Amino acid sequence: MSDIRMTFGAFRGEPIGNVPDSYLIWMVKKPLNDQFFSDPWATKHFNVSAELEAEARLELRRRGFTCKGTRWFKL
Repeated sequence: MSDIRMTFGAFRGEPIGNVPDSYLIWMVKKPLNDQFFSDPWATKHFNVSAELEAEARLELRRRGFTCKGTRWFKL
């Protein structure tokens, strides 16, 4: 399991391995723009490092997910 911890949101400070699938998928599907993304309904911009995004993708793969285009599927 990774030592990487979430740096924002409801799971701030939690190891990425403790974050629910749906939250990781939501996070990695967001378009990154200079390492910032925003949800059109949110009031905040979140700073997501490339390392955190890469680790979230690895964690999803460890859990049996695969990515096709922009969609994540459980195998």
